[in-house]
Amino acid sequence: MAESVLPPPTKFNIEATDAYIEWKAWIESFNIYAVAVELEKKSYGVQTATMLHCLGPAVQRIFRTLPGKKESFKEAVEALEGYFAPRRNVVAERHKFRSRKQNADETIDAYLTSLRELEKRVNSGRSKKKC
Repeated sequence: MAESVLPPPTKFNIEATDAYIEWKAWIESFNIYAVAVELEKKSYGVQTATMLHCLGPAVQRIFRTLPGKKESFKEAVEALEGYFAPRRNVVAERHKFRSRKQNADETIDAYLTSLRELEKRVNSGRSKKKC
């Protein structure tokens, strides 16, 4: 019943400058929609079909070509996440982290937040002591 009242999220903008950031925002919006329409109570096929319908034809074509298992809704989302996730150049990310200076008009809190964001890119999966 809620499906007919609540509009689905807007189509995914595959032409966005940073597709990964666009993906993260879109999937967050879709997850809110899925809870609101109780999509988790439906089968994997219905969940995945609903997501792909909301994403649009361009992403549907991409999804059909993705390798790996997609036997659950979670695996389908992970497959798309892997496709849109950027490939990071660790050396370049490390350089950005080490050369980041505080701007004259930047508060210490904003500077530390920026450093923490850069650190996540450098350390992805490693100990926080290494950098």
